[in-house]
Amino acid sequence: MSASGDGAYRSGGGAASTHAHYDDMLTSARLLDTAGDHARALSTDLTMTIARLPVTGTLMSPGTAVRIGERTVALTVGPHGLVVLCADLELMARGVRLSVDYYRTRDAAVADALTAYHFGVALPHVVSAVGSAAGVAAALTYRDYSLATLRDPAHPRIDPVTAYERYFTSAISRAAYDDPSLTDDTVRSARLVAYVLGDRGDFDHQVAAILGVATAHGYLLDSTRLTVTAAGTHTSAGPRTKGSIGTLVADDAWAERAGNAHRSLLSVHRRIDAQGTGHWVVDLPGTQNWGVKMPQDPSDATANVRSMADVPSSLYPAISAALAAAMRAQGVTPGSEPVMLVGHSQGGIVAARLAQNPQFRTRFRVTRLITVAAPTSRIAVPGSVRALSIEHTSDLVPRLDAAGEPDAVNRTYIRIDPRSRMRPGDHDPIDQHDPDLYADSARRHLGRDSTDPLVKRWYADTEGFMDGTDVRYDYELHR
Repeated sequence: MSASGDGAYRSGGGAASTHAHYDDMLTSARLLDTAGDHARALSTDLTMTIARLPVTGTLMSPGTAVRIGERTVALTVGPHGLVVLCADLELMARGVRLSVDYYRTRDAAVADALTAYHFGVALPHVVSAVGSAAGVAAALTYRDYSLATLRDPAHPRIDPVTAYERYFTSAISRAAYDDPSLTDDTVRSARLVAYVLGDRGDFDHQVAAILGVATAHGYLLDSTRLTVTAAGTHTSAGPRTKGSIGTLVADDAWAERAGNAHRSLLSVHRRIDAQGTGHWVVDLPGTQNWGVKMPQDPSDATANVRSMADVPSSLYPAISAALAAAMRAQGVTPGSEPVMLVGHSQGGIVAARLAQNPQFRTRFRVTRLITVAAPTSRIAVPGSVRALSIEHTSDLVPRLDAAGEPDAVNRTYIRIDPRSRMRPGDHDPIDQHDPDLYADSARRHLGRDSTDPLVKRWYADTEGFMDGTDVRYDYELHR
């Protein structure tokens, strides 16, 4: 794990994950076993070689034969011989494996205990925060009403309900901004209530239950196939300068801004290096329409809930069709060149689900994933896909799955506090969700000059996705 002294930056997972340390220990155990096997084989070969010595030589020089026998015994079955060495190495290997089993069991027990603790304190934490915000709002509303009454006792110019709502929203937003764990505990409290009411399923199941209730009443429906329309091709004039993680995040932010209430814009890039090798990057936009009754723009609330619930979405085949069309235009067979998926917010959830899907992943050879401001910690990303997750400390959205950072060898996470770059007095956590602010954070903290070993490794493994001539295909998705 890497962290800055001021707490503005923190990274983990990947090569610094607990599972990576376990893998290192198990690799050491395999090496010890191999060394033990070599010692045993060497002992056997030495014994067989001595056994094959001519009998005539033994008769002619019995003293020499005795000395050879003594040394052979010492080298093979003596207290410091190969057999003892073999046993020691295999015993050490077994000890290392048992240690890994113990640590895994202990870590699982600690995780279960922490989960129980978090659920235990979640509801009191939320009640306390809401009560405090309600008290502040009531006091400020009373102050404003009293002043308005003093000015005009007959007709005080204030709506107490509107004033209270404004102050309460401001107070609770400030609380969530200052204490990001409040969002986690709000989600945990909702899950706890669902559990008490009889829903014993996991997070995905509980979201699916909400979806089922909504669709039964005509909301969050997804019954119309999306239309995919080519919206232009753009080729860089010359070789692309060396890109960065910030470049990738900024490209995705551009695609999100290019959408509107009537359609989403999906951008597909092919980056071609000097040797003619291509790498593909797909930019998936975040939520652009909060409509719940199938608006024209498919990046809507329905896509959010369906992707979180892990149920089919009309976005998935549309994205597949757009990527296949771009590859046909370039004369590339799907699966022959690697693909990276990049998504902000909803786009990150969809990207993670597509990377998780074996048909999509295999057909298009998905090898890299970048999620920005997306609640994807609960989504199991296959080991063949290297994933990078970028989050702002007080952004509410990545916390909506109430899960900690994934601890996996193939998943690296970055948490950045951008508050020093925000307007003075801006305490709205929603502002931290802005895709352009994420692009700025990525440029400042995740450049090629980063000293973070996890970021350096990411660059070493993803050069082709950022460099070379860039050909971009844009596609409009709409109902």
